[in-house]
Amino acid sequence: MTMNFHVKFFKVVTVLIMIVFARQSFAEKKYDFSNWQSNFSAIGEKSYDYFGHAIATGDVNGDGAEDILVGAFYADPNDRSGGGCAYLFLGNSTSSQQRLLNLAQESADVKFLGPANNSQLGKSVAIGNVNNDAYDDIIIAAPYHSENGIQTRGAVYVILGSSTLTGVKDLAAGGYDSKILGAGPEDQFGLSLLASDLNHDNFDDIIIASPYADQSPKVNCGKIYVFWGSSQFPSSIDLANQTADLTIVGEATNDKAGFALCSGNVNGDNYFDLLIGAPSATIDAVQRSNAGIVYLIAGKANYASSTIELSASQEVISKFYGGLSFSSLGKTIATGDVNGDNYDDILLTDFAGNNNKGVVGIVLGNITLPAEIDFAYSAYNNTISGGEMGGILGEDLLVTDINNDTYADIFIGVPNANTDNGNSSGLVYLIKGKQFLPTDYNLNTENADELYLGSSAENRFGFSMSALKFNKDSKKDVCFGAPEGGYSAGQIFTVLGGLPYILNKNPEHKAHRVEVDTTVSFDLYDDDEGVDINSVHVVIGGVEYTSTSPNFSYSGTPSKYSVTIVPVERFGYDQIVDVTVNCDDLAGWHMPTESYYFRTREDTDAPYTARWVPAPDSTNIAVDANVTFHIYDDGEGVNLNSVVVNINGTIYTADSTNFSYSGTPNDYYIQIDPPMDFSFGEIVNVSIDAADNSANANIMSTFRYSFTCVDDTIPPIVVSWDPADGDTISQKSTLQFEIIDIGAGVNRSSINFYLDQTNLTPFLNIVPNSSGNGFVAQYTPTTQNYYSLGDHKLRVVAYDQASTPNMADTSITVICIPDHEPPYTQNHFPVKYETEAATNTRDRSGYKH
Repeated sequence: MTMNFHVKFFKVVTVLIMIVFARQSFAEKKYDFSNWQSNFSAIGEKSYDYFGHAIATGDVNGDGAEDILVGAFYADPNDRSGGGCAYLFLGNSTSSQQRLLNLAQESADVKFLGPANNSQLGKSVAIGNVNNDAYDDIIIAAPYHSENGIQTRGAVYVILGSSTLTGVKDLAAGGYDSKILGAGPEDQFGLSLLASDLNHDNFDDIIIASPYADQSPKVNCGKIYVFWGSSQFPSSIDLANQTADLTIVGEATNDKAGFALCSGNVNGDNYFDLLIGAPSATIDAVQRSNAGIVYLIAGKANYASSTIELSASQEVISKFYGGLSFSSLGKTIATGDVNGDNYDDILLTDFAGNNNKGVVGIVLGNITLPAEIDFAYSAYNNTISGGEMGGILGEDLLVTDINNDTYADIFIGVPNANTDNGNSSGLVYLIKGKQFLPTDYNLNTENADELYLGSSAENRFGFSMSALKFNKDSKKDVCFGAPEGGYSAGQIFTVLGGLPYILNKNPEHKAHRVEVDTTVSFDLYDDDEGVDINSVHVVIGGVEYTSTSPNFSYSGTPSKYSVTIVPVERFGYDQIVDVTVNCDDLAGWHMPTESYYFRTREDTDAPYTARWVPAPDSTNIAVDANVTFHIYDDGEGVNLNSVVVNINGTIYTADSTNFSYSGTPNDYYIQIDPPMDFSFGEIVNVSIDAADNSANANIMSTFRYSFTCVDDTIPPIVVSWDPADGDTISQKSTLQFEIIDIGAGVNRSSINFYLDQTNLTPFLNIVPNSSGNGFVAQYTPTTQNYYSLGDHKLRVVAYDQASTPNMADTSITVICIPDHEPPYTQNHFPVKYETEAATNTRDRSGYKH
């Protein structure tokens, strides 16, 4: 069995404000579960199962590899709402390098189903060898279980270890070896559990708390029940009519004694001593409400009485009092030999310490401890404080010798900590034990030895922890619980001991103003087998590098390699560069993926332009030419909305119809298609302005240039004649033509019109055409100038307005034909056929009638 001296309480805290990191460097080694799922991880079956709320470890199947028992107290097995479940994951010598098991899709090795609605099986769990055989045994509490008409009395189930323990065990149908029922209503028997050999008989004893039990007249004083381990442990115990081997009664009303339980060899006598937390105890003499009390009861072969009253019993060898109101001393307790003197030390969390941020206090173990220590007046031997990441420092504690150096190491859980991975993502600090720890260890000024970061917001990583040997090697491993991780179903993360790790990163994590041509270097360590340099895999800004890459160099030995990488190309300005490092040790175990980033210096270089078409100072450019160019920025890129192009006073921007672009912010190709052609021979002036996308935008100096359009060499054109060439006309027909010029325009005064050799220009009626690019001219003969019969040549001569005028000279032929209609009269008076005309009337021909 692996003894994991820690306890847990359940509490959900909603954090509304992101707390900014007080410091940027928290530990020599870091494990970030946002980019690494650990060596073995499991996710609960459904949202809000609270899988990982409680964890215990031990070798249940006797194969030498320790197993992981995980509670999910709010699961709904077989539609039993809140019935709760517990899951067992078996360790082995080939435990997965990196395995993620999703219980919604895969099965645990063993699954235990809660017996009834709201039993909340798995709220607390423990593992110990109760019957002293080759197998550790499983102990699972259902503290809200109701039975035989007694509501919320609680129940605890014992399942004996076995090499054949597999499958699903339904505790409603007898899938257990022993069942212990709480004594009274609302006792919540099993809210905390412990397996430990208090009487040193090689049988682990089962210690079960009912923090809400009453002992008249003391309401909610709390009781703790001890059942001695035995090779013939009873199959059924009902505390409503039976007694425990030892019953411990809380001191006062509402103390809630037993809220936390822990054991350790504090006085060095080879017996495990029992620590009992009563975090709601009020110290009336100085009016410290909920200051809390912790009781130390020495382990021994025999106790004088089967009942111990915490208020007066001689079995209580020490009492520790919380120093402040709401210190809640006894909510979290752990033990272990931190300073290597062969006495287990006591670690207590003062929840009100450091302005309600939490302080972990250490009381060094000793053969004799004072009968009372009141922390309102006495100091701890050592304290750990700081970090100040939100939440309470030390909501969970685990003390175990993780590196086999004979000093117990301290894992400090802060499940409501706010990190870069999100609010209440949670974290765990590791401070390694040593002979002389600082009296006041302040995490604001002292680095922890290791840091473990929860993967995402609201995970509450570090709510539970347990140490074990999951893969049968000599190194300790640690399993962490995040009961609201894994998509709110809950998740556990198991980290194997002795893995490679990375130090001395350059640039450092979160470094700023790094040169864009920096190299990347770091050291890889492995304290056991050594680093396999051929397994090193690095990704920098999306580019992969290995030990065979030409840009990868290293020096050193397998215990420590120094690696330097020269990136294949320089980084961009003000660029966040992500770095990921992976490697194996020589035994093939993977290093936790290390991901970090740095940021290059800001861009102070403005955009620039090139590849202009038409080129500056070019000539003979077509009047319908587009204006194109490239605009570059080597840093954050060109801000397209800042680009302003001025062409002979007309402004074009990215939202203009005639402005088009392609490419990327580092190289935009811009095209301007002016809505009207330039004039022939026109000098076109162009200016370009732009800025980049830097936070403090770099603005380029206005770039100006010009080009000259081709001269006008196209003469005016007569686009229509009426009559057309070859048509016939009468002697008095009107003649009309339209002349245009697409260049400089028709010079109106230059238009001359000839009929054969006669210049009829003075008689032309010339008006602008409807298109505005020329004129319509019209000639109508008078009676004195009717055309003669026969062929006539019509000729137009005109010039445009170019600097060197272009002449048009266009002719057609028309044919004047005779008029074949006879003469006729009109306007008769008297009118034709008048019958009443006067006799002396003359007609207009002069005749009388």
